Parts: sequence; structure tokens; C-alpha cells
Amino acid sequence: MQLKEQLTSKKTRSILIGVILLGCAGLLIAYETGATRLGGPGKMFVSCDDGATFETDSIKQFPPYTSDGKDYVRAFVFNDGSKQFVGYLMKFSDDTRQRLMTAQDKLGAAVVNCDSTGKGCEVFVKRPGEHDWSPLSSPKGLEIESIKDGLGTALQPLTP
Repeated sequence: MQLKEQLTSKKTRSILIGVILLGCAGLLIAYETGATRLGGPGKMFVSCDDGATFETDSIKQFPPYTSDGKDYVRAFVFNDGSKQFVGYLMKFSDDTRQRLMTAQDKLGAAVVNCDSTGKGCEVFVKRPGEHDWSPLSSPKGLEIESIKDGLGTALQPLTP
């Protein structure tokens, strides 16, 4: 009877150790890839309703773009300690967007950026609720990009 108890005890212990090791491996994979509840590597926040709401999509999209009949732009999301909110929206000029898509097609699976096109990028930003887009490199664009909390402390955008 003692041998049967030892075998049963060792079997249970072996299963428990296996489950723990699998759980640790899963956590390690999630940590190493940067995966989160809202996204993961290669993700960005986007909005189709002027920043009222946001979701995640592939960083390989070049805003503005259309998906499921909705027009999306990139959303820069911040947390002021009490809530998450869209601080500003971003899109590329049509010419820049076309050059980025062409570079993406040539490079295949690689993630491209403005340096991949051989030229600079025209990037425009605006705050939710504003009508006009401003060049990011302009004084107004730099002001839009600077998001601060109620105490004047600069906030950093969240990553999905």
C-alpha cells in the first residue's frame, strides 16, 4: 500500500511541477514579447471618431487608412493618473503615406519608417475636437504634441 501512495504522490507532484513550469514559460513569453491586454509588439493606438474612443491596430498601417468602412488615424493615448485619454491624433500626408506603403511592399515583413523612404515625412497632428491639422514640425504641432497633467508635468504616451 505504501508503494501505491508514493506513486500517486509522485504522479500528482510531477503534474503540479509541469503545470507550474508551463505557466512560468507562458509568463516569460508574454514578458519577452511585450504583449499586453491592449496590444503587443508592432501595435499602435488608433481612433476613427476624433479621439472619443481608441483601439489597437498594426503599426504597419499608415494613417489615415480605411478599415471596415471607417477612417482611422493614429491616437496618442495618455494616462493622467485617473483615466486614459487621447491627447492628440496623427496622420501622414498622402504623398508620405504612399511612399511608406511602397517601401513596405518592397521590404516585405520589415517595419518601415520615414528613413526607409529616402525622404523625410510630412506628419500632421491635432487635438481631439479641433478641426485643423498642423504640421508636427511647426510651433503649433510641437505644442499639440506636448501633453501635460493638471500640475504641468509632461506626460508620456502609452504603448499598447
